[in-house]
Amino acid sequence: MALKHGSDHYTKWMHMENGQVMIRRIHRMEIQDALGRLHEINKEQLPEAILTSTGEANKGKHIARVLLRPRSRMFGEIPSFDGIPSAFVWNAFVFGSGFFSALTLRYFARLLMEF
Repeated sequence: MALKHGSDHYTKWMHMENGQVMIRRIHRMEIQDALGRLHEINKEQLPEAILTSTGEANKGKHIARVLLRPRSRMFGEIPSFDGIPSAFVWNAFVFGSGFFSALTLRYFARLLMEF
């Protein structure tokens, strides 16, 4: 649940780096998923707080960690009609083309066996 001040909704973002803390208010978040789609979170959809941290895991090798808890869908990706193919459509295409290829190979194998 987003924090509210007057009519503004925001989330509190705390960033820690090597012991130093920076706190900011975030009014809108844009998140890009693995398929490249951009999702916008604003107003009441914002979480109450976000904590990010960076530091040194090993000498000379820095680390940044962001933990998310995505909502899972019951049937996977839902097909989108906004021009960006979803994972469900892609998987259906691959399955269909593989099935068609197997049938075609079977047909040609039978033709060769009868020849």
